[in-house]
Amino acid sequence: ELLYQENEKTIHFGKKEVTTGLEEGLKLMKKGETARFLVPSFLAYGAKGTEIIPPYSPIIYVVESK
Repeated sequence: ELLYQENEKTIHFGKKEVTTGLEEGLKLMKKGETARFLVPSFLAYGAKGTEIIPPYSPIIYVVESK
């Protein structure tokens, strides 16, 4: 189930703009790559969750670097 989609976002590493799991995955990417990251809940939103993501939910991110 797609919960959220965003286009063309700039990420500043170390600023906690995205989940820890996504930030670590982004660091492995090269320009022009597309990647799918399966992030366990403890590296995503953990026990708290969000308004739309239940607690302890793993998250799948699909990311294209430019």
